[in-house]
Amino acid sequence: MTLYTFPRRSFLAGASALAATSALPTYAQKGGGTPTLWDAVVVGAGLAGLNAAQILQSQGMKILVVEASDRVGGRLRTGRLGDFTAELGGSEVGTLYGRTRDALERHKISLVADGPKPTPYMLNIDGVSLRAEEWANAPQNQTVGNERTILPYLIQNRLFFDWIPFEETSKWLEPEAMQYDVSAAQYMRSKGVSEAAIRLAEIDLNGPSLAGVSALSIFRDLIRAKMEGFNDPTKPQYGVNESQRRSFIEGGSDMLPKAMAASLHYPTRLNAPVVAIDQNG
Repeated sequence: MTLYTFPRRSFLAGASALAATSALPTYAQKGGGTPTLWDAVVVGAGLAGLNAAQILQSQGMKILVVEASDRVGGRLRTGRLGDFTAELGGSEVGTLYGRTRDALERHKISLVADGPKPTPYMLNIDGVSLRAEEWANAPQNQTVGNERTILPYLIQNRLFFDWIPFEETSKWLEPEAMQYDVSAAQYMRSKGVSEAAIRLAEIDLNGPSLAGVSALSIFRDLIRAKMEGFNDPTKPQYGVNESQRRSFIEGGSDMLPKAMAASLHYPTRLNAPVVAIDQNG
């Protein structure tokens, strides 16, 4: 294998994975020196990449994980200052997060019920800070009609929740559901949603872009969320408003990816963006 390097986000624009936080310390190598030839190279040290590396390592392979940033994790990041801890990325472990809960158990990391405390949201639009109650009539609100009453971080869920075309999780696999397998942005436009609302919805999207996410996948995930008890799209699907039903990783969300990275035989190579992948004979 020939390994080059390039900006990770360009290559992994469609990847979905959670991740960790602070810079990974140098761990002792357990494999007896650094190999000159790897069985596989995993690009990205988020939860998905680290999990892939663990699986391959368990099969006896020599694995190198490369990460463009200076830390493992990706979308899990815990900030610490003195005794103060704040989650800067994913913060909660939902009741149906089976793979995450399994990984926590394997790495002997505990879950706790005490998590982020509810506080009012503040919006910052084009450098202007607004309270939630100011949004509907704010000049920075360029949405139209009934959209103006929907807070920016609720737009996607609020609209797609009303559009859900089926009520069972298995239905998204049926042939008739394929009509919804178009980009979320395209589907929103077909429903008359303004471009301003689409731009705002994209900021809080759990994915690369509304143009790159299938409307069908959003419907599938909302049905799963309804199974967990999410039935009020006027509130955030995730976050402190739902904290009474969720669990939190003890010590901070980054404890999981850091433990996963530490379990690998060879240290994750940080600050190593991939620039090209060459496939040849």
